[in-house]
Amino acid sequence: MSCNEWKEEGYLSGIYVEAFEAFLNLSKSEWPEKVKDPLVALFLLICDLAINPTRGLPIDIQVFENFIRDVDVGVRFTVLCQGVVELPHLRSAITAYSKDEYMSVSEELTALAGYDNPTVGPGAVRAWLDHAPGLPRLMQQYQKFDYDLRNFPIRVFLSHFVAFYKGKSEHPEFFCWAGLYMSGHRRLADQEVLWLRHLSLFSDRGDRHGVFPRRWPNRSEQAVKTTFKQFFGTMALYDLTRQWFLEDGPFVCDFAWLFEKYDQSLAEAWGNDTFKHVYGVALDDFEIVQ
Repeated sequence: MSCNEWKEEGYLSGIYVEAFEAFLNLSKSEWPEKVKDPLVALFLLICDLAINPTRGLPIDIQVFENFIRDVDVGVRFTVLCQGVVELPHLRSAITAYSKDEYMSVSEELTALAGYDNPTVGPGAVRAWLDHAPGLPRLMQQYQKFDYDLRNFPIRVFLSHFVAFYKGKSEHPEFFCWAGLYMSGHRRLADQEVLWLRHLSLFSDRGDRHGVFPRRWPNRSEQAVKTTFKQFFGTMALYDLTRQWFLEDGPFVCDFAWLFEKYDQSLAEAWGNDTFKHVYGVALDDFEIVQ
């Protein structure tokens, strides 16, 4: 089917098509005839580069005046799209959807834009693994889903960030064009493992309200459930701490977004217990100063 036929069927609409049209405008390109045109692959690669900046994390900021240009997704997207005007051969460069194509096109675009080469971020994370004393132990906790309670959400996020960079350094092409690989048009030996390993940490559901743990390969259900409870327990703590410092009036325990069957009295008790466990005082112990 042509792109026009996909449009007529109602499949090409919404914010993703708006982004593609912005890409076409900024890169001075025309709508392709087919969805599998190399121009579509280039658009997806630019999206991948735009949403994965490296300055600040994991690379140190060197020129603070350039920080917004370096990390803002919209700015990065704009600059990279405009780069295609000066590198017109890239419009037809991606045909095999391979790692080599990903790296060569990315290197040309980032060099022109003045952004970090896509190998720099993974290299920095590998250096962390070699030199940060506690990181290998944290990655062992990641493998088992059995984390120390200190700074719990930071441990969870950092371990997944490191694992993501490791997977992306090995197969950047999969993370860029996952739809093509998962639909069977291209194949990697370990693509199902990659897909499952880097799904969202927890999940919502289309048929039920709330947030739910998901099954994870090579991790016990009990470990996943425990991590789920501990992780979202810290969400209550962080929200109440934010209210303590930044908002006037009484504490508000509103966690309806989290539970399938929400009970306000239980939510208040849960929030209060979590807060008291860390700070040693209950929410009712606070006196509101007028």
